[in-house]
Amino acid sequence: RDKLLGFELGADDYVTKPFSTAELLSRVRAILRRRELDRANGRSAVLSLGGLHIDLGRHEVLVDGGRVHLTLSEFKVLALLAEQPERIVSRRQLMQHLWASEHVGDEHACEVHISNLRRKIERDASKPERLVTVRGLGYKLLSV
Repeated sequence: RDKLLGFELGADDYVTKPFSTAELLSRVRAILRRRELDRANGRSAVLSLGGLHIDLGRHEVLVDGGRVHLTLSEFKVLALLAEQPERIVSRRQLMQHLWASEHVGDEHACEVHISNLRRKIERDASKPERLVTVRGLGYKLLSV
């Protein structure tokens, strides 16, 4: 009865005791994913930064008017950085976002995604102007 009453009163989920931490975290992540989708569907799902146009709903990216194909991981990294341009995002934050987990293993693995992403969105990947490294802190996306 408690479960049914909770749902009738507007609860999104109900966890009974005893429960595992892993199950609780998975349930929270699922709710956050639904919230993110709802938010993207309810507002303009296109982020524009200079020559970058990122359509969150369609998973499409235009760079200086040309469409580029990104892997899911590359798209997730770009979308995270584009949601708050000029904000520094650490390697750890990027990996947590990619894996949807606090436990990310080797944080330097994100450098591969950053390198691949730069090859696709920069005019010259060896001299990044859009996706820049902030030494000792992480990365940020600039509006160029």
